[in-house]
Amino acid sequence: MLPMKQCPACSAQYDDVIKFCAKDGRALRSVSLAPSRLCPHCANSIAEDAAQCPYCKAELGPAPAPEWLIRNERPQEMKLHSEDKASMPKITLIAGIILCAIAVALLGTGLLGRDESGDTRRLLAEKVKELQIKEEQIKAVEAELVKVRQETEALKARLEESEKEHAAAEQRLSGINRELQRRSARPAQVEPRSEPRPVERAPAPSRSARRAAEPGVYETTRATEVHEQPGESSPVISRISRGTRVNVVRSDGDWLEVISKRGNPPGFILRDDTMLVGASN
Repeated sequence: MLPMKQCPACSAQYDDVIKFCAKDGRALRSVSLAPSRLCPHCANSIAEDAAQCPYCKAELGPAPAPEWLIRNERPQEMKLHSEDKASMPKITLIAGIILCAIAVALLGTGLLGRDESGDTRRLLAEKVKELQIKEEQIKAVEAELVKVRQETEALKARLEESEKEHAAAEQRLSGINRELQRRSARPAQVEPRSEPRPVERAPAPSRSARRAAEPGVYETTRATEVHEQPGESSPVISRISRGTRVNVVRSDGDWLEVISKRGNPPGFILRDDTMLVGASN
């Protein structure tokens, strides 16, 4: 026999896989396969040591059990004279009653089984519906998580871009600070160097009469060199191609002092190699 479970309230029996009673919702308990007997009142199968029938609620105490109803005995004159022949109708009657009781019990069990099967199907359908609802909720939460993850990635990308811009701004500010420090530390007049210097190009007479150049945006008309100090003998720090626009902050004779927006060190270029294209902002 398969393991069974029984309701402690109504004593209904279920398969071992079912956990709750379909009638009153009570938790089922496992029942041991103890020896059973038939109730003398309702003929249902009960435990051998049961004190009360769980079906008809009859007390099964130490009092003698009532006898099964049997047909009235025939008149004495109709009994057979043989003792063996007289006992056969009684045995047949008892066997018939027992078979009827078993049939009734089986019929009741079948009906109960059908009811229990229907209740089981209903419970399973409810559980399946609950699982489907939970699955939909889980899918919705997963979709929200994907959306949050995408927003987080976008925020991270914007943050990285902002950090790069901030680093570039700090680098430009550092270059400007170095230039300001260099200007403040630069002497008013450049001391002549002791080492021999190449002969500088003699300025044209027209250049001496020029007025100071206006600060602003200039564009180179030819490729030129950027010197560290105003003078061709000064070291060359960079070279500028034709058509390059530079920011001029002041002039020193024929030389224009330029400042790079890309963090390059400032220097001087020849005024004749440039032309003014716009005033400074």
